[in-house]
Amino acid sequence: MKPGSILHVMLCAQKASAATFGAWLLRASMMAVNNWIFFTMWFVLFRRNAQLGGWTHEQTMLLFGVSAVSFGVMNGLLGGFINLPELVRDGGLNGLLLRPRSTLFLVLSSKANPSSWGDAVSGVVLIYLSGLVSHWEWITVALAIALAAIVFVGASLIFFCVAFWLDRSDTLSQRIWETLITFGIYPEGIFPTSVRVCLYTFLPAAFTAFVPVRVILEPASMWTPMLVGAAIFWALLAQWVFQQGLRRFVRG
Repeated sequence: MKPGSILHVMLCAQKASAATFGAWLLRASMMAVNNWIFFTMWFVLFRRNAQLGGWTHEQTMLLFGVSAVSFGVMNGLLGGFINLPELVRDGGLNGLLLRPRSTLFLVLSSKANPSSWGDAVSGVVLIYLSGLVSHWEWITVALAIALAAIVFVGASLIFFCVAFWLDRSDTLSQRIWETLITFGIYPEGIFPTSVRVCLYTFLPAAFTAFVPVRVILEPASMWTPMLVGAAIFWALLAQWVFQQGLRRFVRG
């Protein structure tokens, strides 16, 4: 087979595609295994205690599953916010401004983390194993997770928009973002009231984990409109903050 021939190019492309898929599958699998290892801690704790902070083992499994899926969907599809400080600092945002599509969409879609789909898959398995979701209730689960992912994306984008006003803010934004993720994988009841107030306001972990779980368990309750409202609020706020930062960037 001659180098440069059509068949040779196609074969090389197939090999590259297979290698890329293999790397993606490995990273996603490792993330799923990591989640399972982490959740064994809860299994050990619940063998000693029937409840933790008012949450049962099954409810905590549902909580961790919802949080993992919403994070996986967010970071797997629209994880580009993490690149924003670098784009602002290095001027890479200029190239996106010249494109006809929405700059915000281009930023969000500029990075997709393959390992995040391992979070999503392991989360779906945990939701199923919790035994709290019947067949038709999976529609409610999907809607609750979609709304939680919107809150996740909105809050994450705002954290990384700090780069428009504060130079070298990568570490600060990363730490706040990681804190949002961390609080969403523990039962709400273990936190004091002051922390829970923060989780419903400035650091909306409640709307990426606790509230979606309540919506799944009680879809006809007040928690459903509360989650819808939170998703709309954080989406609009994130868009406004990004546009303000973008205007500052353009003027600079």
